[in-house]
This record gives sequence, C-alpha cells and structure tokens, in this order.
Amino acid sequence: MIGKLVGGLVAIYILLNAARNQYLNEIAVIYREDARLGQLGLTNKPMVEINGKRVHGRFLHITDLHPDPYYVVGSSPSEQCHSGSKSDEVKAGKYGDAILGCDSPMLLMNKTIEWISDNLADKIDFIVWTGDNIRHDNDQFKISNLVLDEEEDEQVEVEDNNSNYFASFGEYQIKKNFETQGGVPNNKVGYMESLRRDLYAKVKGKKKSGAHLERYSIAHVGSSIVPTFNPGFRIWEYNISDVSKFNQPFSWDSFFMKIDHLIENLEVDDDFEISKKKKKHKKKKPDKTFPPQFPKHNKLGPAYTPQFLSPEKYVQYYLDLESVNKGDKHFEYEIEYKSNEDPFYLPDLTVSLWLQLARNLGKPTKSKFKDDKELKKLESIWKYFLKFSFVSSDYENKNYG
Repeated sequence: MIGKLVGGLVAIYILLNAARNQYLNEIAVIYREDARLGQLGLTNKPMVEINGKRVHGRFLHITDLHPDPYYVVGSSPSEQCHSGSKSDEVKAGKYGDAILGCDSPMLLMNKTIEWISDNLADKIDFIVWTGDNIRHDNDQFKISNLVLDEEEDEQVEVEDNNSNYFASFGEYQIKKNFETQGGVPNNKVGYMESLRRDLYAKVKGKKKSGAHLERYSIAHVGSSIVPTFNPGFRIWEYNISDVSKFNQPFSWDSFFMKIDHLIENLEVDDDFEISKKKKKHKKKKPDKTFPPQFPKHNKLGPAYTPQFLSPEKYVQYYLDLESVNKGDKHFEYEIEYKSNEDPFYLPDLTVSLWLQLARNLGKPTKSKFKDDKELKKLESIWKYFLKFSFVSSDYENKNYG
C-alpha cells in the first residue's frame, strides 16, 4: 500500500515537474521573442490567430534589387563594375558601393534575402516585392535574359508555407526594348530642396482639404537594395485590433478582376461647352471614371482615420556598405530610424499626420521666425529627412549637387 502511494506521488511529481519545465521553456521562448522584437525595433503586439494562422500586423516592403551577374569585385565603377585597370583609384567593393552607380553584386542580393529569412520571416504576414529585378545594362555588356514573357501578367501572387509574396514586376522585365538607367545620382539635394519649396511648403489645411485632409493621398518612395545609396527596406506595422471581425475569405484574383473591369469601362465626360462670357454645362452624366467617386455617406478608410488596417509605424533598415566592405561590421541590416521616434515622432501614419510633417519641413522656406529655437528645430528635422532620403550614405555632404 505504501509502495503504491509513494509510486503515485513520484508520478505526480514527475508530471508537475514536466509541466513546470514546459511552462518555463514557453516563458523563455516568449522572453527571447520579445527581446528580438525589441532589437529589431518592432512592436510586441497581442497574439491574433485567423484560421489557425498567426497574424502579426506587419509586412515587409522590398524593391529594386537589380542584381548583376557580371559584377566583378575590384573592377572600376566607371566601367559599371564589369572591368577596369588595377591602377584605378576606386574599386568595386565586395557587397557593392553606395552612390558609385553600379548594380547589385549577386552576393548582396543573396545575403540580403538570407538576412531577411533568418531575422524577419517569422515576424511578418506578407511581403510586398515591387521589382526591378534585372540589371540596367548601361554598358550593353551583355543583354540580360528577360525574367518574364510579354504575355505573362505583370502582377503575380506567390505563396509558400510561411509567407505570401505580392510581386509587381517593373517595366524592365516586360519589354524587350527597355531603356538603360541607373548610374551615379546627381543633383538630388537640389531636387529635394525644390520639393521642399514647391510642394511641402504649399500643403493645404483642413479648410480646403477636409477634416482629415482626405483630398490628399500619400505615395511612399522606399529605399532600394541596389546601392544607389545604401541598401535598405522597411517593415510596416498595421492595425489588427478588429481583425477577428473580418475573418472572411479574400481572393486577390477577384480583386484585380474587379479593377480590370472598372478600367475597361472607363468613360471620360467631355460633354461641356465654354463661352467667353460664361461656362455652360449640360446635364451631368453618371460618373464612371476610375477610381469611383467617393460616396458622401461612406466613412473614411484606414489611410485617414485610425482603424483596422491603418498603418501605425514603419521601421527603416539599412546596410552600412562602407563598414561592411571594410570588415568593420558583419553583414547585418541595422535600424536607421523608426517613424514614431526621433526625429519625426509620428503617432501613426494616417494622411493628416504625414501632411503635418510636410508642412513642418516646408515651413522654413516661406515663413519668418521670431523664435530661433523653432527654426533650428525645423531645420534639424529637415537635415535628418535628407540624411534618411539618401539612406545614411552621406550623399548630401559629398558635393553631388
């Protein structure tokens, strides 16, 4: 009897100890995951599952790889990094060089994809991949093999067991007679200054643009992998607070078929007359233009007011090519900045906050300041904006114009 009791107690102890160890292991895993998310600058969101699959509320945007299979380490950038004399002062680096005008070494592309796979693949919901995926052929060294036939669709969806990839291929992959581009970027600081003066400084307020500035929309220009400056990409975080309410099947095929149908049925209403004295308009026809006119009774979408799918923040990553090529750093993408922290401090990424930032960037070009502190603050934000526009390559200080 005592033996059975002792045996039972031992069994209970073993089960409890196993449960304890499992609990501690789970806590350790959660702790490690939280720590890694912090290192990557990502927000630790509550776990949400849809149909047995975790939704993280994050996606990766990557663009413009431009891999060059003919890139030669130690060659001359003046020869598109394909050839060159040993006496050339500037030589092509192992992973490519910011600003010098060459396309990506294959090693840069492969190591970038490897880094993303090792560090981000299990922390995102999908990848938006927006081309361009062949080299520029600036020197007609060899004509690149096209990666798509002309008959193939320009937009495809690829799915595996881990992530969804939404790829939008560029013009270079579709047309046989594509133009050569790329090269050393020139006069980009002057271009940014003109945008500051002619665009940012003229953003309208709520009186002319709506309570949430809904008459504006925002287009984002992301950094590329090809080292026009330093390679970089972004992780976007979006609102998943009400994701369970939208637990319905969704087909991208149906979505694009609907868009195609709208485009095929476009109608432009030119049915009006203009006299020297006054305008005479005939009775309006139904508006069948694309995109459809926003219905007055509809609520604004996630780009304008915080709600499910609203963009909340992004983390910009970059590769310090100069240090990595020298061996001073390992091949590791670093956080360049986060949209919700210094220097921009955007609480979310709705349109009205973007436009407030644009006004602040442009304000010094048109306003007089009684307070020097405000002017210095705004000019400091502009300097950071330039630095990040050129992906921390110091382009703005290298006299390229």
